[in-house]
Amino acid sequence: MTAPTAIGAYVFGGGFSAGIRAAGFKILQHYADDSYGVSTLQANLPRIPVSVGVENWNTKHYRKHVDLVFGNPPCAAWSPLKGAGRVTNLEQDPRIGCTHTHFSLLNLLWPMVWAWESVDQAYTLGHATVDALTQQALDMGYSVTHLRFDAQYHGCPHKRRRYFMIAHRVAFDWPAWIRFTRAPVIKEILESFKAPKDSALALSQSLTTCWNSTLPGRRLVHTFDRLTPPDKRQYRVCSTGKRVIFGRPAFSIYRMDPMQICHTVVGRNATHYAAPRYLSIAESKALCGYPADWIVLPEESNARYNMLTRAVMPPIGLWFGKLIRRALRTNKRLIRPTAEMVDLRDGMNITITPWNNRGE
Repeated sequence: MTAPTAIGAYVFGGGFSAGIRAAGFKILQHYADDSYGVSTLQANLPRIPVSVGVENWNTKHYRKHVDLVFGNPPCAAWSPLKGAGRVTNLEQDPRIGCTHTHFSLLNLLWPMVWAWESVDQAYTLGHATVDALTQQALDMGYSVTHLRFDAQYHGCPHKRRRYFMIAHRVAFDWPAWIRFTRAPVIKEILESFKAPKDSALALSQSLTTCWNSTLPGRRLVHTFDRLTPPDKRQYRVCSTGKRVIFGRPAFSIYRMDPMQICHTVVGRNATHYAAPRYLSIAESKALCGYPADWIVLPEESNARYNMLTRAVMPPIGLWFGKLIRRALRTNKRLIRPTAEMVDLRDGMNITITPWNNRGE
């Protein structure tokens, strides 16, 4: 049987592509609008050509000859951790332009299935964008499924609420095809890793003090605020002119609880449960579901942690790719375009509602 074909756009370091390829797709091409993540992508998937710069995307060659177009354009405009609400009118946020460019591939390539992955808030905060794209896809004759889910129930080793917008010309039988699983707890994933001999992973003295007084599963900033009353705090002025508390941990940094499922992995936001240090890159790969031999470049930079997490986790790419491949294999064509929201977020039940009934 011939493998279905796919093209990835805005896949950065390639986590999404790793999963899609593992699901049995032949990835013909990668599209990127700049060089971010391209070296990591090429190091791991060297046989797949990458076209950098939208002006170099050779879409005419693949028009109507590709089964799946997939990608995860930047989600920062809607992400609560990455600056959501920076502008009053989200449609004026330049970061959303990548999503529109990714959507333009639907018209340029006419695939059987087109998929955009983002944070769950893209569906809620970004409803103006989502609704406009949905209507355009319907007008082109595609059906649209808005798939909301928590990755921990579908093969990902950590909690991660995400969203897929899927434009498709084949049918999905969601109630029959969805099977929920449960992620292992942190200790099950990390207990085989020995403490790395890397001084760069050690916390600073002030963070170590907070870590020692922080219960597993809690944020270090709350401990700092408890241990450092207002009259004992020192301040410094940033280059932007903002006055900040000296030594106060970032809000996202927390001490892991070994008996709990890992929280959403974002850069270096987690510290180890048994020692005052950040996680090694190998531990982070394990918690994200990457293969142990996955190369993350540049090797000397802490930006590698962001490269791992600015992606669809490979197990989710695999889970999603299998669903798409099953729909393509079944090849049940849609009689008329419809749009619906499929909600899998509670990890037990499937709720399907019409798109125009936006329960959020």
